[in-house]
Amino acid sequence: MASAWRQHLENFLKTLEIECESVIDIGGSQLPVSSRLKKFIVKDYKIIDLPDPHETKRKADYSLDIQDTFAILGLKRAGLKEANVVFCLEVSEYWVNPVSALKSIKELMRKGGVLFISFHWTYPVHKPTGKDYLRYSVDGAKELLKYVGLKVEEVYPHRIDSDEYFNFIEKFRYKADYNNKNGDVGGFIIKAKKII
Repeated sequence: MASAWRQHLENFLKTLEIECESVIDIGGSQLPVSSRLKKFIVKDYKIIDLPDPHETKRKADYSLDIQDTFAILGLKRAGLKEANVVFCLEVSEYWVNPVSALKSIKELMRKGGVLFISFHWTYPVHKPTGKDYLRYSVDGAKELLKYVGLKVEEVYPHRIDSDEYFNFIEKFRYKADYNNKNGDVGGFIIKAKKII
């Protein structure tokens, strides 16, 4: 059974209609975004993921760590075109250098391009073991995006009720002890734009 966070994410994706030249899906090997949207008409769809992701349903077109800005610049020199839309879903918690990761993402976007990115706030530590590092407040995520030059257009919070939250945490209590200090927000998706 999917977690409440996953269900919220899937429900959000089912509302999106993407029709454009190109999409890059960062971390999309496990659950490619191409089959999860209401409408997806794209000429050029590429997945960028780690060389050895913890689960794979579709092989990545490019295998690298998005935090490696030099690898991204190498891809661009090798001919990877900037995308109209970039998805980065359920990836941010694995970064140790979110500024480098977000700078790399910005490099992959055309001017005026759109980014859909998810962030966890109150979510237990999860697989892959030993690789789940960070949680973000809404303000912290917005500031990071602004810092690298992306303009936040919308924030879609995943609101949870207290019973849902405590039942969810109880399921994972052997892994971590979290308190919901940000009220009823369990995570969020941000839509941001590259303006320059």
